[in-house]
Amino acid sequence: MLAGHRTWVFEQKPVIISTGTVGGPFEADGAISEDFDLLHADLWLGQDSYEKVVPFFYIISLVLHKQKINLSSVSD
Repeated sequence: MLAGHRTWVFEQKPVIISTGTVGGPFEADGAISEDFDLLHADLWLGQDSYEKVVPFFYIISLVLHKQKINLSSVSD
C-alpha cells in the first residue's frame, strides 16, 4: 500500500524471487554480456530520455516471464 508519495508499506515482508537485467550497447560489448537477460543495440531505444526507455512495468514483466508467473496471479 502506498503511504505518501514514495513510501510503500507492506502487510507481509516482500520477497525477491527473481531479477531482470537489461543492458545497452556498452554492456553488450563488455566482459559480462552473457549475464544480461536482454541487451539492446540502441542505448535510448528510440526515445528521448532514460525515463521513457525503461518503464517500471517493462522490468516487472521481464522478471515475471523469467519465473513463469502470470501477472494475474500476483496479488497487490
